[in-house]
Amino acid sequence: MFCQCSKDVYDENYRKVKRMIRVVELYKSNVFFKAVFDDTNTEKLRRAANLNMEVVKLDFDLKSIDWTDYLMNVHIPGLIKYAMK
Repeated sequence: MFCQCSKDVYDENYRKVKRMIRVVELYKSNVFFKAVFDDTNTEKLRRAANLNMEVVKLDFDLKSIDWTDYLMNVHIPGLIKYAMK
């Protein structure tokens, strides 16, 4: 009985570790990716939208996003909550 319980706990944790390894493999290229994206067209669109007051409500200025906060407080906790389920 105890051995089966230990095996169940081991199997569950093993599955979680394997799942996390898959997530790490999936995000590995993004973590070590060193590039700068050209958002010139998006910036032109945002400037043009500023001329139209209704469209201004659709603020999509990517510079206003706190990416560190997003990753640490939204993305990673979501991964932990749902990928490690």
